[in-house]
Amino acid sequence: MSDETHINGDYLQGDKIAGDKVAGDKHEYHYTPPHFPLHNLPQPNPNFTGRQDLLQAIASNFTPSPHTHPPSPLVITQAIAGLGGVGKTQLALAYAHAHRHQYDLVWLLRADDTTALDGDLRQLGTALRLPLHQVDAPTARQLVLSWLNGSDKRWLLLYDNADKIAAHELRPYLPGGGGHVLITSRRPTWRDAHTLPLDVFTVAEAADFWQQRLGQAAQPTPSSLAELAQELGYLPLALEQAAAYMTTRHKDAAQYLALYRQRRRELWEREKPPDDYHATILTTWEMAFAHARHTPGAAALLNLCCFLAPENIPLDVITTHASVLPDELAAVVNDELMLDDALNALQAYSLLTQTDGMLSIHRLVQTVAREQMGQERAQIWVEAAISLLHRAWPFDSQTMTTWDACPALLPHLAAALSLAEEYEVISQRAATLNGKADLYLGFFGDLQGALPFSKRALAIREKALGPDHPDTATSLNNLGYLLQAMGDLAAAFAVLRTRPGHQRKKRSALTTPTPPPASTTSAALLQAMGDLAAARPFYERALAIREKALGPDHPDTASSLNNLGSLLQAMGDLAAARPFFFERALAIREKALGPDHPDTATSLNNLGYLLTTSALTAQAMGDWRGTAAVLRTRPGHLRREKALGPDHPDTASSLNNLGSLLQAMGDLAAARPFFERALAIDEKALGPDHPDTATSLNNLGYLLQDMGDLAAARPFFERALAIWGKKRSALTTPTPPPASTTSAALLCKPWATWPRHAAAVLRTRPGHLRKSARPQSSQYPSCAPQPRKHLPRHKPPPPPHKHVVLSPEMLLC
Repeated sequence: MSDETHINGDYLQGDKIAGDKVAGDKHEYHYTPPHFPLHNLPQPNPNFTGRQDLLQAIASNFTPSPHTHPPSPLVITQAIAGLGGVGKTQLALAYAHAHRHQYDLVWLLRADDTTALDGDLRQLGTALRLPLHQVDAPTARQLVLSWLNGSDKRWLLLYDNADKIAAHELRPYLPGGGGHVLITSRRPTWRDAHTLPLDVFTVAEAADFWQQRLGQAAQPTPSSLAELAQELGYLPLALEQAAAYMTTRHKDAAQYLALYRQRRRELWEREKPPDDYHATILTTWEMAFAHARHTPGAAALLNLCCFLAPENIPLDVITTHASVLPDELAAVVNDELMLDDALNALQAYSLLTQTDGMLSIHRLVQTVAREQMGQERAQIWVEAAISLLHRAWPFDSQTMTTWDACPALLPHLAAALSLAEEYEVISQRAATLNGKADLYLGFFGDLQGALPFSKRALAIREKALGPDHPDTATSLNNLGYLLQAMGDLAAAFAVLRTRPGHQRKKRSALTTPTPPPASTTSAALLQAMGDLAAARPFYERALAIREKALGPDHPDTASSLNNLGSLLQAMGDLAAARPFFFERALAIREKALGPDHPDTATSLNNLGYLLTTSALTAQAMGDWRGTAAVLRTRPGHLRREKALGPDHPDTASSLNNLGSLLQAMGDLAAARPFFERALAIDEKALGPDHPDTATSLNNLGYLLQDMGDLAAARPFFERALAIWGKKRSALTTPTPPPASTTSAALLCKPWATWPRHAAAVLRTRPGHLRKSARPQSSQYPSCAPQPRKHLPRHKPPPPPHKHVVLSPEMLLC
């Protein structure tokens, strides 16, 4: 339609109506301006909270620049874009109500389609008292737009829910004057508008919403409400729907959360759209899902993403490993144009976003999409996710260059494996991937995080393969090692003795490096429980198998050498341990893994510890040059810190050992920071009741004692004693009193009454790891504490340190 439109013989010229009447063929219609201000807004939402930064951004964008003289005559158009249910309409209405005093006219238009727009524009024209009763829809539209174009009134139009309508279809419905237009849409891009992306609530905004919506009912259960908000993905629609249910059914957050987790779909099906929202959780994305199904591959890509973590899904991983995906997705992923079309279809309704090669999807979109799949189809796609991650997971403990890519994939492993358990997927790949996650987390010190993966791997293999399969034995072995590393010797003993993996059939043919025999874990457990003689045959058997299968220079052979050397050292055979085991293991690891690998640091650590105890045994208290050469010129704690991070338990081991060396050399002040940092790491990584934490407490207690501060030392010894006593009571077999029992006695008995060889025995073979023929406490009766002077710097031998015995890289998935 031209800029000049002929109506009933008269003209509507330019941007304003000419004259005060419109002459018709049979009558005259006199135009009477309406009474301003004028609006059709619903009542303000009393529960609207947050979004203050976005409200300010909208206001700022609508404010003319002070450098523009006169102000621009062009309409300023903004679009609020985001996922369905994120609160786009509520934000637009909140702005309109907050700034209504700045406008003469504020009008809400339904932009679902062109029919709805024509109807609402006609209603606006009627409110403006324009002559629309005898004109068709296009003419009525043009009359209204022309009034807006030519009016000197201040106006704001809200085009709500512009999802189905394309940008070029909406353009003829937009005025061109000097007012303001605000569009809400799921479409993330609008060429002719400044787009404001709207995301879910922040944690603080969710808390404010609960407080506003529930009032006093929110006070007793803030933690439950926080957990519920997280479960609902901070989606405003979901929070409003939950609040409405809790209010009308008189349930608290914990009750609703339990019901939601157990009967989510039934809960959603019963609900009606909350006030001020267009739909419910179950219906708000139906149109978007239907749209995705019309584009080849879009629905399949969405299905895959529903079984991964919601954030930072690497698109390159999907494209690189397309061969393991179902055919309906693989064909699209392998065609760049088809992939672009699929991504565009999903982004058009904000079901999925793409930023710098990373895909993101809201967790409730994932949940609703999975609910609509059904059990059988869901199992197909969770297996597809597992296959993708099984192929893409790069971690190799012996190759440090593979480590950097793992943290980005780990959340997706966790999500896929958790959903596999939920949908009862029992497969070898699921078991293997659980084992991979277990191995990775354990290697980097997250023992508690590794435990559920280890248990799931074992459960799957026992169910799918039976109790006597070699892969089941591998999972038994891994779980036993993990429990031992966590300090739960009783649980590890139960796993390995009630279902001894070392008695399973051995793998007949191996295409990958030979797995460590389960006897390795059995030996470590026996050693930890103090049964050194029983542990030795297991270690020797593991070493023989590896030397034969992998050769004398393989890193796994070095692991067995290291472990057997540690056992010999604990048994007091230092001469046999040093050259054959520790030094050979170090040489293999430096050559095969490199000088910066944490396993190389383990060998350095153990060799330094051996040199320290050798010096003590020989009573060469002043000659620490061999130890210093190892720990000072090639410091293991720095290598471990660089490779594993500053908070890894193995870093704490090296710090403990270096502190012990400095203490033995008499530099007590320099030793203290190492012990204190080691204790902090153990308490954070392993917990306050772990045996390694007890060792660090014991070490710091010894140091404070040697510094003459007996009052400060005592609490550390008491805490160590309590931890070891608790662990001892959990075992079914008799165990010795911890070394801290004897350590505590040091507080009450003068050093002069102690034979030097007794101190050496305690330090070189810590009592808390050994069986004892009789209680140590009976050897030295307790007595009242007696003050003592600080001993000569060379006298106090170093306290029992913590050194790595087993290496997690020995375990297979």
